[in-house]
Amino acid sequence: MGHLRIIGRSVTAVAVLTAAFGVQAGLAAAPSAPSSVVTVDPARILDTRSALGVTTTTPVGQASSIDVQVTGVGGVPVSATGVIVTITGTQATVATFITAYPAGSAPSSTSVLNVSPGVDIANTVTMSIGTGGKITLFNNGGTVHLIADVTGYLLPAGAPTPTVERHTLELAAYSAAYLNATPTGFGCINLGTTGEVYLDVPLPDGAAVQKVDFRYFDNDLSNFQMAILEVDQQPFGAPTSTNTLINGQTQSTGSVGYGTASVTVTGGDKASPTVRYQIIAVTNGLTSAGTAHYFCGASVTYDIVL
Repeated sequence: MGHLRIIGRSVTAVAVLTAAFGVQAGLAAAPSAPSSVVTVDPARILDTRSALGVTTTTPVGQASSIDVQVTGVGGVPVSATGVIVTITGTQATVATFITAYPAGSAPSSTSVLNVSPGVDIANTVTMSIGTGGKITLFNNGGTVHLIADVTGYLLPAGAPTPTVERHTLELAAYSAAYLNATPTGFGCINLGTTGEVYLDVPLPDGAAVQKVDFRYFDNDLSNFQMAILEVDQQPFGAPTSTNTLINGQTQSTGSVGYGTASVTVTGGDKASPTVRYQIIAVTNGLTSAGTAHYFCGASVTYDIVL
C-alpha cells in the first residue's frame, strides 16, 4: 500500500563503564571555525542491538562502518555543524577499536573507543557532522554492538540558538477509521477477534514526533499490537529521506486492564505535505470468552523548531 515505516521503541539502557578519555582529537576533518555549544537532554540516536538508527539488529562487523543520522534527531537541528555524543561499545567478540569521523570525509585513524569481550565501555567525543547530517563509526575487528547518545551540538559562533517548542496532541479513538471493530459507549473501540484501527495524526509542517502514549483496555492473554507509522508521499511513493526508522510497535498481553503503552520515536522525518503519520491497532484474536481488546486513543508528543 505504499511506504509504511514503523518507528519508535522503548530502549533498555546498557550498564556501562565510562572511560575518562575526554574530547576526541585527531579527526580527519580540518579544524572548524569558532562555535557555540548547545546542550540537550541525553537522547539515544543509535543502538544496533535493537535496530535503533540502523535497519537491522546485526552488530557492526570487522573492518566495517555504519553511518549515523545526527541532525534532525535527538534535539540536534539541521543547522548544527558538530555534535557531542557518547559512544558505547558492547558485546564485542574480540578486542577491537572504534573510530568516528564526519560522514563523507576520509576515515580517521584515531581510536575513540577500545572495546574488549565482556566489557561495556563508553566515551564522549565532540566532532564535526558530515554529509547528510551524519557521522560514521568504524569497527576494526570482530563484531561489536554500538550505541550513541547525544548530549549537545555545535553552532557557528554568533548563530542564533534554535528554540524548540514541545507540544502534545490528544487523539480520541472515535476519530479513527476501523475495520471489523465496534465503538463502545465509553470512548474506546472494541477490536473483537479480527479488528483493525487506523488513526491519522494531524501534525503541523515541521513537527518531529518524539513519543506516543497508546491508551487501551485489555483483559485477554492474546497479543494486541499498537504502532505509529510514517507514511511518505501523496500519492504513495519513495521515502522522502534515508533516515533509518525502527520497529516501533508495542503490545499488551492482558495483564493490566486499562493501561498506557509508550514508544519513543527516533529518526522519523518531519511532518510535511508529503510526510504524514498514522497510528494503527490490531488484534491477534481472543483466547478466552468474555474478554476484549479495546483501543482508547493516544497522545502524541512532538517538537517544533522555531
